[in-house]
Amino acid sequence: MLLAVGGIVACGPAETDPGIASPLTFLGDVIINPVPAVSGDPEIGGLSSLYHVGDSVYYAISDDRGRTGRPARFYVLDIHVADRDTVGGGDSGRSGTVEGNPGEGTAAGGGSNRVTASVLGWEEIFAASGEPLEPLTYDLEGMVVLDANFFISSEGDVARGVEPFVAVFGPDRAMMETLALPPGYVPNADRSSGVRDNLAFEALGITPDARYLFAATESALEQDGAVATPDAGTMARILRFDRDHGVFDAQFAYPIDAVHDSSPSPIGLEVNGVAELIALSGDHLLVLERSFVAGVIRFHSIKLFDVCLADATDVSGMGSLTDAEFVPASKRFIADLADLVPHLDNVEGMSFGPSLPSGERTLIFVSDNNFAPERQITQVLAFSVDPNALQGCSSR
Repeated sequence: MLLAVGGIVACGPAETDPGIASPLTFLGDVIINPVPAVSGDPEIGGLSSLYHVGDSVYYAISDDRGRTGRPARFYVLDIHVADRDTVGGGDSGRSGTVEGNPGEGTAAGGGSNRVTASVLGWEEIFAASGEPLEPLTYDLEGMVVLDANFFISSEGDVARGVEPFVAVFGPDRAMMETLALPPGYVPNADRSSGVRDNLAFEALGITPDARYLFAATESALEQDGAVATPDAGTMARILRFDRDHGVFDAQFAYPIDAVHDSSPSPIGLEVNGVAELIALSGDHLLVLERSFVAGVIRFHSIKLFDVCLADATDVSGMGSLTDAEFVPASKRFIADLADLVPHLDNVEGMSFGPSLPSGERTLIFVSDNNFAPERQITQVLAFSVDPNALQGCSSR
């Protein structure tokens, strides 16, 4: 249940009816070996977005900040969903380095599996000068593709004074321009305003007609209130850019659920935020919330929501959402991937894939292993989507 009073939101865990079938059907998953196929190539990891280019080809940005000399980059993945089940192997509870060929996927769920995945290669991303991006000046999290150009978002690094950005990169993968952000996003000197460290532009999406580009903060801006806790949700902001006019268009308050559990440790990490979005139209989104709690049996809750902006207030003129009166975006719970998958890791990327012969759309997810292959995995998961699940704003 969602309560909006004076802009303050309390979001509890999504309630589901066990008698109602999920609109998502799990088709299988694979774990990608972090060892690159070509000796000397950078380690495969940090996959924080997913974009379907065509056929079975996807791009996935890496959030590697270049600390160890590895370049800013995205990976080219081949992800194929078979028409029929194939025999899979592996252990659904397994985590860590995966045996098998470098850069290729190993079935994670055991038994029937309809998914294969491999890394075809990688592409470096450059500064406007054509030189490599300077290490620690970026934290690339979101990417969409339009024709031969790329839109890429960076969370920046608040502690180092590195500002967040949404930028356009050309066919040569060099930065062409950064999009002007409205006031309130760049952190001020005392950090009482602006994005929080590592909680900035995690999600990026573009509408099918390419008119609107969306960027969402992972959590609340400093001036908009506290981050989500196990007791209460919070408000992120969704930015919309109108590409027909080349300018920032509007922004909306998005209600984030409370963290799904409490850590048994007083210093255990408890977080929830917007990890990814898909723009279905100028006022209709799919939003992925990723919740993590340290020290509990179920580390992750990965919830998918159908989101409508049609009746939401444009909060562009509100310096702070605290004690303000507004109508937030409305959201309808679709599924928690943690209810559908035997083993789930740190999912951060999401994209539609090709349709199945039945006419159902496929929805593909990828996890970020945080370059910790001894503890986490790069996991590719595939689902089919009930066509009635995405209702859109007109049917609310």
